[in-house]
Amino acid sequence: MSIRTQFMQGAFFPISFSSMMKGATSHKTIDLSGNPILRLYYTSRPVLFFMCMGNELFFCLLYVMHYIEEPQVWLQWLLGVCSVVCVLKSGISLLHLITASRNMAAIDVADRERERSKAQ
Repeated sequence: MSIRTQFMQGAFFPISFSSMMKGATSHKTIDLSGNPILRLYYTSRPVLFFMCMGNELFFCLLYVMHYIEEPQVWLQWLLGVCSVVCVLKSGISLLHLITASRNMAAIDVADRERERSKAQ
């Protein structure tokens, strides 16, 4: 299993779990007053498509270029563009993970305060 797959699976559980704890029906349901990067990522279909396509194309190009002895310049250029997209998408996943972790912490604090007030 690749590091990318492990990271995405490792990030996906907290993201999905925090969404479920907040009562959302999908991890893509976000607070529109929240992080502007995540808001753009999930509300703009062209941005989401470009990011997902560029990310997947990066890994496809890595695979293909492994078997090409002397790749064309345009393939190298495309790989460079897609590598930037891949890094940005990984950054967005990390940002999503941080946001989900903060949401879970806030929910946990609220639950503990509610339990503490019931006990008094």
